[in-house]
Amino acid sequence: MSDELVRRLQHLGDWQAADRIEALQARIAELEAALQKIVEYCDDPYLPYYKDILSKARAALEGKKDE
Repeated sequence: MSDELVRRLQHLGDWQAADRIEALQARIAELEAALQKIVEYCDDPYLPYYKDILSKARAALEGKKDE
């Protein structure tokens, strides 16, 4: 949906909004990749507080609020 919005904004000449949306999409991708690395790192039962960190990172990747 956001790709369609970007195309429409560009068609209307609103390049600033389109560029901002694309930048935010790139930032979200970076954050998801960082969270994935945290999940991989914390998958170690000997790491202190690993269960808490791991559950929060997994919840964020799944789009759920922290419980």
